[in-house]
Amino acid sequence: MATVNPLIQHMSSAINVTPSQIAFVLSLLSAYPIGIVYRLFFRHKTPSFQHLYFMLTGLSVFYLNFGSECRHSLINITLTSLMVSLFGGSILCNVFVFLFTMSYLFHYILICSDDMEKHDINFLVPQIVVTLKLIGLSFDAYDAAKQKGSKREVVGSVSDGYNPLYGLLENMGYCFWIGAALIGPQFSIDRYRKFISGSLPPDLNGSLVQSIQDLFVSIAFIVVYSLLSSVFPTAYLLTDEFASMNLFKKLVFVVLWHHTILTKYCGVWHISGGSCTLIGLSYNESKRPVENKESKEILINKWDGLANVIPTKLFTSYKFQHVINAFNIQTNLWSFRHIYRRLKFLGSPALSHVLTLIFLATWHGPYSGYYIMFVSEFLIMMLEKQSEKYTDFLESIPSWIRVVFGKIVVATLTSYCFLSFILIKYDDWFSVYSAVGFFGHWVILGWAIILLLAGYWSVDKKRGIKSS
Repeated sequence: MATVNPLIQHMSSAINVTPSQIAFVLSLLSAYPIGIVYRLFFRHKTPSFQHLYFMLTGLSVFYLNFGSECRHSLINITLTSLMVSLFGGSILCNVFVFLFTMSYLFHYILICSDDMEKHDINFLVPQIVVTLKLIGLSFDAYDAAKQKGSKREVVGSVSDGYNPLYGLLENMGYCFWIGAALIGPQFSIDRYRKFISGSLPPDLNGSLVQSIQDLFVSIAFIVVYSLLSSVFPTAYLLTDEFASMNLFKKLVFVVLWHHTILTKYCGVWHISGGSCTLIGLSYNESKRPVENKESKEILINKWDGLANVIPTKLFTSYKFQHVINAFNIQTNLWSFRHIYRRLKFLGSPALSHVLTLIFLATWHGPYSGYYIMFVSEFLIMMLEKQSEKYTDFLESIPSWIRVVFGKIVVATLTSYCFLSFILIKYDDWFSVYSAVGFFGHWVILGWAIILLLAGYWSVDKKRGIKSS
């Protein structure tokens, strides 16, 4: 990051966050004035002007944050644009873009390993985002070719009469819109093209109010995080004092620590989502206003098309699937569309799921903690799905007991698994898991044994009924 401004340094000392975090949040907030200028002066301009505006404003913010390191995004976007222009819609293009962008990211994650282990903010944060965008860009070109029957008909390829320079400008605008360039959300090039052409959204009614609401929500979450992060710091997990507490206190601390981290994600994702709403990019095409019996229009949030988190669902989840559906939504959709769906040829949903999670772990970086977390996620989701077979038994339990018990289990296990996502080094996550006696792993093992025994019991019961 560039030299720290004295004002930012003073603010960081006052509210107990790092200068890089303050500068990053201010950069996210810059999407609001940039979005207002776009609404007022650029929304109805030609596509080239719109691309240029997004590119120049985004690059400026990148440079203020990361200095010359912004060249990494430029290199990746330029080479991917060249490949899509020349070979878009081909397997060659997909393989090249996937291997190049992932290996480039992997290389610099290894070089900047100290920053990654400390979760410090550097150019790799937006680089991780742009990597998925560029892989999706190539895959979308391939899908378009399959639908149209020939790669010569792919929008964005030279063989389609497409100007490579315009293609590069379009992809720069797509990747550098600052409201989504730093931490997401992910969205397709097709959505971006509809947005630039003016066909999405049909109007901006309600977008300003919704974006302001998102801004206030984000500020509230960031304030809560700044207050709680000093009470439940990550560093405390590695102290002797934490190790000396009894198991119950340790688990309570881990749950509260995890929810503190979640407030940070909710805060920054609401900023980015709100800025996308401000310019109209987050319009949800699947939602249409409906009328009630008195023929009065029912208000529907039609601006949640790029929502990356749903806090009300996230903090009240009593099923693990609820957490998946409410957290990092757009990245999950991207993974389903571009990885999981393409592995159907394997004929095994479980294997496709595993390989998708392995990709996500690798995308985050070459650290064992990421793999431990995603493996745990797979096991828990598999066990929860298997548990649904016994709905007759579960429905015999009062609903309030199921909900309360479910919330306790979900909060405890998700927090436990999240430890290795933050403490990514083996020595760190193993130390904390040892301190809590590998509690979560024993719960997962016990859950699996119970389901195994229940399966044997149900089989024996069915055999007894048939024999009688």
